[in-house]
Amino acid sequence: MYEIFEQLLEKHGVTAYKVSKETGISTATLSDWKKGRSVPKNDKLQKIASYFNVPLEFLLGKSGLVDCPECGLSYVPSDISDCKEHETYHQQYLAAAKHYGFFYPGSLTEVEKNKNLNAAVNYDLDFEKRVNAWIEVIRAYFSRSLQGNNYELNHPQFDVFASMLLNTDSFKKRISDDAVYNRLTNMYGRSEGLPEGESYYHVKEDKEIHTIAAHKENNENWTLKELKRIDEYKQLLLAARNNRK
Repeated sequence: MYEIFEQLLEKHGVTAYKVSKETGISTATLSDWKKGRSVPKNDKLQKIASYFNVPLEFLLGKSGLVDCPECGLSYVPSDISDCKEHETYHQQYLAAAKHYGFFYPGSLTEVEKNKNLNAAVNYDLDFEKRVNAWIEVIRAYFSRSLQGNNYELNHPQFDVFASMLLNTDSFKKRISDDAVYNRLTNMYGRSEGLPEGESYYHVKEDKEIHTIAAHKENNENWTLKELKRIDEYKQLLLAARNNRK
């Protein structure tokens, strides 16, 4: 790791002493790091990474393709542009979590879907448990749809998505239990929005992602500062997408 730190020093034309003064990390800590006596704690490493405007993963020298356990994005930690794209995408994920409430993180979506599908068709379980299992199956589809739309904030809320999914003949046939289906439609209703046979909602790219008024109505805890931050994340994400085309 210290070799990467030295490369950053050379690239930016600064000394370790200057970094020490501007980050508040003692020169003794940097000296011990250079001599291999110790490695700075993560909070100090993060200060160094922020000083050079690089992701912490880059400073740590991580390599190889990894999947974020939360947002599910695959990226290469040793690639600065990849890390920055992940950071932007991850912030969009965090904003979606605050906006939509609970949904399954990328790494668990398929696991939870399959686990609950097995429970949903297990007629040894009582009626309520099977209904709850189908709700979690729908939640997994909802989570996957959010992921497929890059956690856009104009994706339907869970209750609305559930009503759309229940409105498709293909999902009704998959449930194949009228009593369970009727319970679910009594809970969520049925509404148009998903093409027949599909479980992904397609967010329109030309539609405004959100308005301050809409967010205030949906979540009174949102502040103007937070909303502005999400707008910035959206712009960064859009720029990252265009660069990859």
